[in-house]
Amino acid sequence: MESKGITLKVDAPPELPFVLADRAQIECVVSSLVSNALRHTEPGGRIHISAVGRAGHVAVSVADSGHGIPPEYLPSIFDKFVRVPGTPSGGAGLGLAISKSIVETHGGQIVVQSTVGHGTTFTFTLRVTGESAALSPARA
Repeated sequence: MESKGITLKVDAPPELPFVLADRAQIECVVSSLVSNALRHTEPGGRIHISAVGRAGHVAVSVADSGHGIPPEYLPSIFDKFVRVPGTPSGGAGLGLAISKSIVETHGGQIVVQSTVGHGTTFTFTLRVTGESAALSPARA
């Protein structure tokens, strides 16, 4: 990030509730989203990671000021092997599909909002503890 002059901002209040999650898998999701943001953000741009508590869930967002995703690719962006032509690559088009699978396995959802030329925001949710004992608790 430093070499590209990209600003990283993280907002995660310390009072966030515990979530039901496999820490390593959720770290993989966040890492994939941040890696994509870095790949698609120009020097001098910004990436903002945030987490907020919402009615039984914690929502984690990774937003960037990058290229944005053309609207025609948004419906399939979480499908395997999807890569947007004309943008920097470096992957096989599997990161978002794997991230979606991990989030959904945890009972959450992942969504994307994007505007070409203005950036992209990926947001995923995880259930807070107390709603299920299927997975061990981890801090968001």
